[in-house]
Amino acid sequence: MARSYLWQAVFLTPLIMLLIDAVVPHESVLDISEARLITTVIGGLIVDVFGYLIWPSQRHPRVDAAFAAGIEALAAYLRGVADGAAAERVTAERRRAYRRLFDTRVHLQRTLSEPPPAGAEAWSWIPLVTAAERIADRITGISALRRPVPRADLVAAADALDDLVGETETAVRSGGELVGPGRA
Repeated sequence: MARSYLWQAVFLTPLIMLLIDAVVPHESVLDISEARLITTVIGGLIVDVFGYLIWPSQRHPRVDAAFAAGIEALAAYLRGVADGAAAERVTAERRRAYRRLFDTRVHLQRTLSEPPPAGAEAWSWIPLVTAAERIADRITGISALRRPVPRADLVAAADALDDLVGETETAVRSGGELVGPGRA
């Protein structure tokens, strides 16, 4: 978006200046060009001050807390399916898991509009959140099956998600960052 505006400004400004000179005769097109340059610089300063320096934003997104809540809800959902819990409990856990994953996705979408580095870091989290959403879809598919699924596989997957929940909670509580994709 920023690049396309830059190229638009670079090519359209001189074209507009020539068109104005052709339509409205002046002593010199340099007078208009000077005024245009000054207003462009003032506009750029306004954008820098209000759009970036005092923008109410976060320079480093805290996606890990939202993602940790989503993974925790996903683990509880899988645990309910693996334990053969009542349908009402599984339904409630499914809704909670999808709601948390949706909240994480919304947080990411909002962060994408932030100035760098927050927006760039948010892009690296999208594949991870998408994978978590796919896991939720697979769990829903398993819970909807009418035939029994090997319980040992479900318990192993639930244990792996519980371990991931523990790691994310530890990272969030300690103020550290999870190492998302694209970061090392």
